[in-house]
Amino acid sequence: MASALTITPMATQQLPVINVQALSDPRAGAEALGAVAQQIALACRAHGFFYAVGHAVPQPLIDELERLSRQFFALDETTKLQWRMALGGRAWRAISRPAAS
Repeated sequence: MASALTITPMATQQLPVINVQALSDPRAGAEALGAVAQQIALACRAHGFFYAVGHAVPQPLIDELERLSRQFFALDETTKLQWRMALGGRAWRAISRPAAS
């Protein structure tokens, strides 16, 4: 089992890489879970995002999600607005709208 207590060092322009395997391991103890939680908290505070490894999400599913995301974002704005955040309730919001050319 890969260690959940290590974080990959990074250059200032990279996002942290965190092994989250302990989160889905029923044998993981409180120390391992706490270490992962602490790494996630630090990464989110410092960068807002992180890469998760050891998550057991199958690569074909990740590839399909990326393909569908690219397909969606290639659509014209009018089509994409059919699924605008305002229709998703209070928890959903757009980060920004494209600037007019």
